[in-house]
Amino acid sequence: MTWIRSTLLVAVAVGASGACTAKPKADGPAAVRVYPVADFYEGSSYLGGSFNADKSRILVSSDLSGVYNAYAVPTDGGDPQPLTTSTTDAIFAVGYFPNDGA
Repeated sequence: MTWIRSTLLVAVAVGASGACTAKPKADGPAAVRVYPVADFYEGSSYLGGSFNADKSRILVSSDLSGVYNAYAVPTDGGDPQPLTTSTTDAIFAVGYFPNDGA
């Protein structure tokens, strides 16, 4: 048990000594890129994920249309296929039934 303590002490000492030797940059802070807030609203979000019985599609919820709807995403690639088309009420997918799409 004492060899574990010794190993931990050596690891902490080596890590602490490395932190003390770092030198700050002399040329000042790095430039930070600024993004317009509109860029954050242009992206789409995906939530959840449930494979159908034959693992050919994944059920997700997404705001691709501006309102959350259910989509099936082919596992071999391709665009999400809308399963619902609500324009006012958000629809969140929960999961496939055990034999859906088999």
